[in-house]
Amino acid sequence: MNKFGLIGRNIEYSLSKKIHEGIAKMNGYRLSYDIFDCETELDVVGKINQLRQGSIKGLNVTIPYKEAVIHYCDRLTDVAKEIGAVNTLYMIENELVGDNTDYYGFLKLLSLYHVQVKGKVVYVLGSGGAAKSVNYALKSLGAKSVIVSRDKERVRDQFQLVANYDVLDLIPKIDILVNTTPIGTTPRVEQMPVTMAVAHKTVIAIDLIYNPKETQLMKTASFGIGGSTMLVGQAMKAQSIWFDRNIDESKEAFDTLVEEMTK
Repeated sequence: MNKFGLIGRNIEYSLSKKIHEGIAKMNGYRLSYDIFDCETELDVVGKINQLRQGSIKGLNVTIPYKEAVIHYCDRLTDVAKEIGAVNTLYMIENELVGDNTDYYGFLKLLSLYHVQVKGKVVYVLGSGGAAKSVNYALKSLGAKSVIVSRDKERVRDQFQLVANYDVLDLIPKIDILVNTTPIGTTPRVEQMPVTMAVAHKTVIAIDLIYNPKETQLMKTASFGIGGSTMLVGQAMKAQSIWFDRNIDESKEAFDTLVEEMTK
């Protein structure tokens, strides 16, 4: 059976195994998917070597290694190169390819929830790999994406528009806010990446966190969308690449997989 997995740090909580095995079952094939908690970059290199040797057929990448793995790739897809972050790895012939399906998952989330971003200012919290994917997706749809970072000077060269968190206090109403930080993840579910006042004046809060299903930020904003749909979307895209086949991407398929995640 083909073996795949997720590399990241402190990811025991991840639902990726359930999602990927669920996608395979839904589409009539089987795979084995494991969660590889990598404490150091050296651990990451070990898994990448297994991928190169063929004992692992494909890897997903999450916090905090989406940018670090770039250095180990032989080449990047155009999308990964443009975004500057990698969340999917696979071999083509003898080359390790770095790809990015996070942006695709975010596009599916916007589409399934009918969120129109064209011409709107969207504030994206965080400046890591996930933020880069969201920023790329938003720009492709004609939105004005503003990256909100606690270290504005450090990331200024990586994004077109960057602001400090203080700017959120000055805006009367925030139409769309996207949280790409881990703040609010289980077990610290009481935390929010912004103040209560900022959350209250947010119309749509998209939180890429999927555990818990509803974060404090989502509860406080007028309308909240969790990260489950994006997680399923990027996983579907990754499998379509790994197996070179069409994956069922119907709303029914998404709904079924998202429901399975929360059981």
